[in-house]
Amino acid sequence: MDTINNGTYDNDPLAEAIRVSFEKTKDNFSEIESEWIYRVGERISAHSVVVSDDADLYAHDSQVLAVNYSTKELVLIAYQCDKVTKNEYQTTQHYRLIIYNAQTRTIEDSIEVAKGNTEYNGITLADAGIGKPRMFDLGTGYIRLTFNCSDNVYYRDLSLSDYTLGNVAVFQVRIRNAANDGWDASPVDLTVANLSTHCERCGGGAIPSAAPTYTLIPHVAGMDSIQQVGSDYYFSCEAYYGNSGDYGIAFLMSSTDLSDWVVYPPVYLDTTTYTNNKTSESAFVYIDDKWHVISRANNYLYASSEDGGLTWSSQAASGLINPNSGSKTSAAYVNIQTGAATYRPIAFFAYNKDTLIYKSLYGRTTMGLSYTADMVNFTDIAIMVNYRTNHYPSICYHNGLIYMTYTTTMGATNTDRNTVMLAVFNPYKQLMI
Repeated sequence: MDTINNGTYDNDPLAEAIRVSFEKTKDNFSEIESEWIYRVGERISAHSVVVSDDADLYAHDSQVLAVNYSTKELVLIAYQCDKVTKNEYQTTQHYRLIIYNAQTRTIEDSIEVAKGNTEYNGITLADAGIGKPRMFDLGTGYIRLTFNCSDNVYYRDLSLSDYTLGNVAVFQVRIRNAANDGWDASPVDLTVANLSTHCERCGGGAIPSAAPTYTLIPHVAGMDSIQQVGSDYYFSCEAYYGNSGDYGIAFLMSSTDLSDWVVYPPVYLDTTTYTNNKTSESAFVYIDDKWHVISRANNYLYASSEDGGLTWSSQAASGLINPNSGSKTSAAYVNIQTGAATYRPIAFFAYNKDTLIYKSLYGRTTMGLSYTADMVNFTDIAIMVNYRTNHYPSICYHNGLIYMTYTTTMGATNTDRNTVMLAVFNPYKQLMI
């Protein structure tokens, strides 16, 4: 903090000039604001609760969704779970769903949604780990739960009335037609092979293989929350080079009824080598009259589309502040009412920043929560720092609150992904709204 010399008596000639005094005052307020951001992060961390099961050896890649049903306010947390081994991409890795009551602050249920090498209503899942557990609200008292298993994407619906699960079904989409001027009338399974055909029809060629280095898997992911633009709903899917980190190809999807989905051209595609395809785990947001996407690769690459997702700009460095490479981001669009007829469209982002703790046991120990109105300027409103990991965040905005889940390490030893935490944050004071 800067000390201001205001003299020892009125009009003391030794006192600092007014301009210098106000510059120091401005710097002091900036320092207080910076310290406040970290204190908010400390409070978020201190008040976070464990929502994964105590028996989990591996708990990672969560998604959070807050909904109101009947008289309840529920927070649903989907995540990759393994109670047999702490190693990633194992066949015992399954989809677990936690149902948390925000009013009583208790876990109402913990449900195994799907597991590999298991038969469900005539469909036998491959003997493989379940990946990318995601979900969205159908608005009819049901939540659609999606997941990947080997070469296929599946879903089953959860009834909010009694927490029962419906049948397992194959997730289907409609891809571009051969003329590339619309979409096929009939849907096909959301597989890498069909996404590759889709890319060829879009004029870019086929998706390159990385075998035997990485296995290509399809999944519904990227966006953690459905975003509605006009009368259409938007989500995203990917062709992902499993366990590769940065490599993958992301696609925007839209639907008018949350059931019939069409796939848009890829954000970027290089048909010659998988290493140039860096749009994996991408967060899409529609704001400022265009689509934006930030991918985890190369310290967060950014692209935009001004024609609804049909074409995309070249990828470039994003405006996120001091990002730490190699971790998923999460975004939530909010059109906040700030007056009787005034709305403020913004997007919240949770992301990893450069590690601030020296010689911490794990990487990704620093996580930021920011907001932006233009996808260029990002303002941090909270920064979490500790010796444990804070990564793979997921956020959603509901009834004035930000709900966030993230991966940390508190259970099994020698791993950075064994616990899923839930945090609730009111951004009113930070945004003065």
